[in-house]
Amino acid sequence: MSPTVVLRRRLGVVLAGVMLALAVPFVALNGPVTTVAAIEVTAGRFVTSGRVDRPIATVGQSVAVMASVRSDLSRRVLIDVEIYDATGRRVLQRVWSNQSFAAGQTRKFSTSWPTKGLSAGPYSVKIGVFSTSWTLIHWNDRAADVALRSTSTVTTQPATTTTPATTVPATTVPPTTAPATTVPPTTAPTTTAPPTTLPATTVPPTTAPPTTAPPAGRFTTLPVGATLPSGAECATRVRAAAEIRPENATANNTRGSRAVANTTTGWSGWNRVDGDFAGTTDQIIQWAACKWGIDEDIVRAQVVKESYWYQSATGDNGESFGLGQVREPYHATAFQYSVNARTSSAYNLDYTYASWRACYEGTYTWLNTVERNGTYAAGDVWGCVGLWFSGRWYVNNDAYLNQTGDSVRWHYTNKTWLTSSFINA
Repeated sequence: MSPTVVLRRRLGVVLAGVMLALAVPFVALNGPVTTVAAIEVTAGRFVTSGRVDRPIATVGQSVAVMASVRSDLSRRVLIDVEIYDATGRRVLQRVWSNQSFAAGQTRKFSTSWPTKGLSAGPYSVKIGVFSTSWTLIHWNDRAADVALRSTSTVTTQPATTTTPATTVPATTVPPTTAPATTVPPTTAPTTTAPPTTLPATTVPPTTAPPTTAPPAGRFTTLPVGATLPSGAECATRVRAAAEIRPENATANNTRGSRAVANTTTGWSGWNRVDGDFAGTTDQIIQWAACKWGIDEDIVRAQVVKESYWYQSATGDNGESFGLGQVREPYHATAFQYSVNARTSSAYNLDYTYASWRACYEGTYTWLNTVERNGTYAAGDVWGCVGLWFSGRWYVNNDAYLNQTGDSVRWHYTNKTWLTSSFINA
């Protein structure tokens, strides 16, 4: 085993920003023209806002969409523009990868949205800024609004056309980081900022959205306070993945239900734990990542560290079980039904990442009453990963998180789950 790399980095996305209302024309679908506030958002050292050339458009017309992005720092990032309908379904996404910003620089990104085949109704433009490895830095949930009408006979306010200062060619998402297609998550108010949508990462459809949910794209960490997708929604967003652990077949196909939901109290999210999914081991990892709003590669890496992706794995002298190594004496409610963390792979990871999300949301305030290094607070991705191992805040988890050759971060960086030695283990 290589020496431990002592590295304490506390990562997390903080999406608290200053919101400035920018009025744009908007039409009530069954009433007179009104106005809706589009939002300029400051967060993560970025400022974003959006504009459209047709705030009110007829189905079939193309709508020009422009995103304005300013960075306080010199850096390279991905710029993501998405459009959602009123049901929370994404109908378009454009991604500009590896974009360079100088400190204080504002850049414009424009695209055309073909609306042919879409339904009349309200649509929202959203802007995301991600690291080049698809970690969320900034999210503008309502950069602009568009109302689609089924006919052009309605009298509306004239739209103001905005010509982008600079047009940057869009690129598709690289297959190794963000495979194409997904269904958008829902929007909900956060505890610290205005309503936040759960960003996704895919290539935009070029025609009308399908009647069934399209395949999903890569799942990223969602901000504190975001409304999380349901397990049923996430099941439609999971991508195909081969099974590399056929030994998990029985547990992978043991599906829970609301009748066996977890009864842990202290946080409302616990009643979402049900293990109601079946698939390959990687699909179950994707499903749990989607349901609890955590980067899917963090889940893959932590499950490598915990169980090497074997649901039959046991540890801690026979006290810990499954993919996430849920420890029975400390998590008794995860074992209270016949479908539980030992018998069901989906239930095991459902429970594991419910605990991570409870930590990430800031509910484990007791951590500040016991031994700790630093002050526990919401929004620390890796602090909550380490908590699962040590039960304390940055205490006795350096090796678990950071050790070269065998730690969660090491597996995350090196994508151990893609190596032949891991696949053929």
